[in-house]
Amino acid sequence: MVFQLLITLDFSSHYMHMYSSLITGSSSHKSVKSDVSYILSLYYNPTLLFLICTGNELFFIGLYLVKWVHTPLWLSLGIAPVAFANLTWAEAMAWACFPVCLLKNVINAVQLWKASKILVGVDLAERAHAREEKLKEKEDPAKRPKKN
Repeated sequence: MVFQLLITLDFSSHYMHMYSSLITGSSSHKSVKSDVSYILSLYYNPTLLFLICTGNELFFIGLYLVKWVHTPLWLSLGIAPVAFANLTWAEAMAWACFPVCLLKNVINAVQLWKASKILVGVDLAERAHAREEKLKEKEDPAKRPKKN
């Protein structure tokens, strides 16, 4: 259930962010100015974006491999057992990449929040414009559409 929620957050935040970029006439959904969101402007730096997405995917790959890899690190590396050496490669990878996965999901939540605020702002502006047009029609009967 947790994985379904995380993938839903990822898809929905990205979709809403892309849609809000389209509605506002942005040249790309990856061109985020720091005045809109400092976090998203940092996130869409190509190098940082690559590292975060890679770390996020490696976390999920590590979780999958936990089922299949059972050899402890100390045995794989041929070293004496030390702290954390009882972990397998898959467990070590998952633990190492967990903070990146957590960061990615926080960024997804920020992305969803910012896109929602932008879409609400656009909707409010469109409604205000429609109300103004309606008031102008009531005030000037010549601009009303003629009924046949």
